[in-house]
Amino acid sequence: MEGPSKINTKSSIETLIKLKSARVKYIDKTDQKSDVRKVFKVLEVDSKQVDFVWCEICGAVLAWHSQKTGTKSLKSHADSHSRKRGESASGSGLQPKITAFNKPANIPKKEVVRVNQVIARGLAGDLLPFRSVEGIGFQSICQEMLNLGAKFGPLQVSDVIQSRHTIKRTRLVEVSDEILANLKHNIAQAASFPRICFTFDLWADKY
Repeated sequence: MEGPSKINTKSSIETLIKLKSARVKYIDKTDQKSDVRKVFKVLEVDSKQVDFVWCEICGAVLAWHSQKTGTKSLKSHADSHSRKRGESASGSGLQPKITAFNKPANIPKKEVVRVNQVIARGLAGDLLPFRSVEGIGFQSICQEMLNLGAKFGPLQVSDVIQSRHTIKRTRLVEVSDEILANLKHNIAQAASFPRICFTFDLWADKY
C-alpha cells in the first residue's frame, strides 16, 4: 500500500477534499503576521502537515510551506477575489470578510429559467434522463464549472473539458487511483475500531 508521502500531491489532496475524507484536517495557523491568514487553512493529511493550504473562499488548494515560501502567492490569490468585489486585501491591509463571499447569490429569476432551459435542451439533445439533474455526479460537475467561472471569468468549454479519450484513459485512472489509496487507508485503520463489517454485492449476467 502506498504511504501517505507518495499520495500527498495537489491532485490527491483535492480528491480527498471532494470525497470529504476524514483524513484531511483544516488548521488555522498559516502566517499569523499575514493579512490573509484568515482566508486560508493549513492542511493536514493523516495528522501530518502537508505543503498546501485551502482557500475558504473558493476551495482552491495552493502550494505553501511555512519555512520555504512566503505569502505573496496567497495574497495574490486573495486579491483576485477582492478585485471582483472592488476591494484590495493587501493594498488596504484589511482582510476581506469571508462571509461576503458566502452570501447566497441574488440571481434574477429569468436567468435561472434560462439556464434550466439550456439544461433541458442539452439533456434532451443527448437523450439523457432528466433525473440526471438530481444526481450527485451532475451537480458536482455543475458546481465545479461554476466555481471555475467565478475564479477565472468567462470561459470556453473547449478550454476546460478534455476529450472523452483523455478522460477515460487518464483522468479516470487518476481518480480511481486516489479513491483506491483512500480506501486502502480506511481499511488499514478499520482494525482500530471495535467492529468491522464487510458487505459484498455480487451478481452474474450471462449476456
